Amino acid sequence: MSDWASPTAQSVRHLVYQTFAQQGRAASPAELAGELELDPAQVLDALRELHDRHALVLTPAGDAIRMVSLATLMGPLDCHDLGTTSAAG
Repeated sequence: MSDWASPTAQSVRHLVYQTFAQQGRAASPAELAGELELDPAQVLDALRELHDRHALVLTPAGDAIRMVSLATLMGPLDCHDLGTTSAAG
């Protein structure tokens, strides 16, 4: 794994994005803790780390995920992916 975030934060991020993709919603911190067999405090620390790195957005209270980064979910795009065409066509 890369070193852009701690291993715990990367594991949490992976499960958050997987849940979002499969279920159309963000996993709760309790779900993340249970699935990853982590202490809830570790999950909250990882979520704050991901929030600080702009990988997701937490609620103002910092106790739930408000949204995930769509750019990170989608990956890089080029102009053809956006449906743009040149004047020459």
